[in-house]
Amino acid sequence: MIRWTKGDYIKLGKAVANFNRQVAQNENQINKQYLPKLVDYKELRDRIQTREGLNAYIQSLKRINLPNSFTLEKLENGETITSYQKQELERGKSQAMNALQKQIKQVEAQTKLNYGIDADIKLPQAFKSIKQKELEARLKDYKNLYKLEGKAFRKRAAELGINQTELNYRRAYIFRQNYMNVMREKYKNYEDFWLFEKWARHYKNPVNFYEALPDTDFYPDDLQYQSDTTFSNEDFRGFLESLGIDVETEILNKQERESKKQKK
Repeated sequence: MIRWTKGDYIKLGKAVANFNRQVAQNENQINKQYLPKLVDYKELRDRIQTREGLNAYIQSLKRINLPNSFTLEKLENGETITSYQKQELERGKSQAMNALQKQIKQVEAQTKLNYGIDADIKLPQAFKSIKQKELEARLKDYKNLYKLEGKAFRKRAAELGINQTELNYRRAYIFRQNYMNVMREKYKNYEDFWLFEKWARHYKNPVNFYEALPDTDFYPDDLQYQSDTTFSNEDFRGFLESLGIDVETEILNKQERESKKQKK
């Protein structure tokens, strides 16, 4: 359960107020039936049970500020929704599908192990466990989501988005893995890289890791790290300082520890 702080109430309140203001400002330009519903602060607050859930809702509400959020788009089933709603739905859908595919692979790998089937051989349908079949059925639901009609689409979209906290946790988990892999690939030979890894170890929760990163060129505001730029040692040190790391003090402390070890 989340332990609310005064800052939490303020951050959520600001995000809700901004979201509702953006929606209200566009009521004259777009048919009201296509707009996202206004968010009730108290109702949303009462629904939030974890800090991960709070952070996920705040980030989602903030994305209403992205360009073209209120552009209308038609889905395959003829349903008209705003670009914001479509993007939020696609985020959840994509991450949920990735999570399900990962679960399916894990269950299938265990089944092959149990039956002594080579990992490279396609698992026959007859050998699939009930759990794997259920996961595959859920995956099919996500793939077919946009093909549903009107009310059925909205109902199913809501059902598939019930566990938004879990989806955001999985998104952050995938982001952290991708981010760390890219950072190691580009900067592992930099003399100060150990400081970044030390900093990252403090954020065991991937959502907290995602939120702790500053808004710099090292961190695009997205869940995928796509920058092709590799920065200099000097720029990298500046990045470390933006994380709140006192580089010079950390280096001195390390040298001190190493000196003590050598004396022993």
